[in-house]
Amino acid sequence: MSGIALITSPYLKSFYREALDKFSPELNVDIFEYDNFSGLPDIYREIESEYEGFLVSGRYVRSAIEKQITLRKPLLHVETDITSVCFIVLKILAATPNASLDRVVFDFLIPVGLDGSLNNIWSAERQQRIGQAVDDWLGSCSLEDLERSTRVTVDRLEGWWRENKIDHVINALSHITPMLQDLGVPFTFAYPSQDEVKMNVRLLLSLIENSRMRSNLSAVISISSNRLLGDRQDMNLDAVKLQKALLDFNRDYFANFLLYRSYNGFHVFTSLSTVLRITDNLRHCSLRSYLARNLGFPVSIGYGISSDLVEAKSHADDAVRKGNMDGSYVINEQKCLIGPLGSNHKLQVDVADNSNMQRAAQKAGLSTLTLGKIQSLVDVLQSNQITTTDMSERLGMTKRNANRILKKMANAGFAEVLDQRAGSSRGRPSKVYEIKL
Repeated sequence: MSGIALITSPYLKSFYREALDKFSPELNVDIFEYDNFSGLPDIYREIESEYEGFLVSGRYVRSAIEKQITLRKPLLHVETDITSVCFIVLKILAATPNASLDRVVFDFLIPVGLDGSLNNIWSAERQQRIGQAVDDWLGSCSLEDLERSTRVTVDRLEGWWRENKIDHVINALSHITPMLQDLGVPFTFAYPSQDEVKMNVRLLLSLIENSRMRSNLSAVISISSNRLLGDRQDMNLDAVKLQKALLDFNRDYFANFLLYRSYNGFHVFTSLSTVLRITDNLRHCSLRSYLARNLGFPVSIGYGISSDLVEAKSHADDAVRKGNMDGSYVINEQKCLIGPLGSNHKLQVDVADNSNMQRAAQKAGLSTLTLGKIQSLVDVLQSNQITTTDMSERLGMTKRNANRILKKMANAGFAEVLDQRAGSSRGRPSKVYEIKL
């Protein structure tokens, strides 16, 4: 696995080859062509394992890939910069001095349903709003919608041209360029500048290097169970069951595990790249699901990541203690607690030493982790007003425990009761607390 793959249309292939050769003839970049949006995910799947990073020609291409693919490697899209667009506009106006800005349109805004005329977008404020509208549309549409947008865009441009409603098209969707040529619709293609291509290549190479360095970080998985504590006769049998299940997982998932027995379970030594693979980039815990199917007792799982193996083990043990039985957690190299994996309400909490948080925790009689989780919940909700229901649903605790924590915070001056909110079911309404951390 080495080098960069560039995915672009046949129309832009020679442009990118020339631009990349000018930038660095020694740069290893292989170019792959796509004919339509619907085929992009399959192209990416076929080559993903062979390259360390990817460039694609435009955000529409990137969006088409992301509709079906969870990106695990660096991928950047190259777009036409505003300087290049300005030169294109000046060129059009020089060639046709009487041209109206209302009759020159951008093709990439047609699928979004926006007025793509130059007159409409020729201000920084409008460009910002339009950029957000494009991102919103790409985020909400399906791959099928993207594919249909090709025909819609071409038909709309042809109709406008036949009806004498437009004079010129600024063409940014390169896969429709041959269609515009065949139809005789006048256009100028919006090529990205050489500097834009160089900037994206340099950034991608930097991301690849960072990815290489991070994938070599040490990772330790701590798996523990209260059933493995004490001197019960069946304790050794449970340990054997757990060890066998871990070895079977290692075999089935090609996980490259090294197992060591701990006082209440096992430590697994591996690499970050393996952890990212078996957790789908820290999204789900396949190990937890596997053990739940193959063991007759529950376990706690924590992942630790660090450049230092000893610290990675310490992070894993801390993640187990802080996550307990409510899910699998990770403490990464930045000392952030992430989890529970697989939850729709996953939080990221900074567990590094924080003197202010430590003083607040001491005053409230709570742990710094608990206060950190609440602060993260406030950040996620984008509101400092929360209820016991919010805490129980988002932080995986009982309402009784959530109420106890909020009362302690209120007594210490870090929360204040503002109101009461009726719940979705019968019972007492929940108090609304304003968090003041």
